[in-house]
Amino acid sequence: MAATPSSTAPEQVRSGTRGADRAAVTHTLRLPQSVWARAGLPADVECTGSTVREVLDDACRRAPALGPYLVPGERTLPASVRVFVDDRSVRDLAVALGPGATVRLVVPSAGG
Repeated sequence: MAATPSSTAPEQVRSGTRGADRAAVTHTLRLPQSVWARAGLPADVECTGSTVREVLDDACRRAPALGPYLVPGERTLPASVRVFVDDRSVRDLAVALGPGATVRLVVPSAGG
């Protein structure tokens, strides 16, 4: 893909650049076992969006059982949920995603 002034490179995930000008592409949302097992979903869900928030919103549309875990309507995540984009921790859900990014959710769990 040729670079244009409005295109976003994968490096912009690291710098926090917003993705409002990007066309939606497919990404992988990787869910922890505690979520996918209870929601009856596969561990990896294919979603579209140009930002983390858009991917989470798309995931909730595709799999409503994710709603209690993701809280997309509030435009935020519970403080205990961590989000990683291609193995880099992010807190800003408006961060732009590079092509084919993997968004991974990590939720607290207790053993026993």
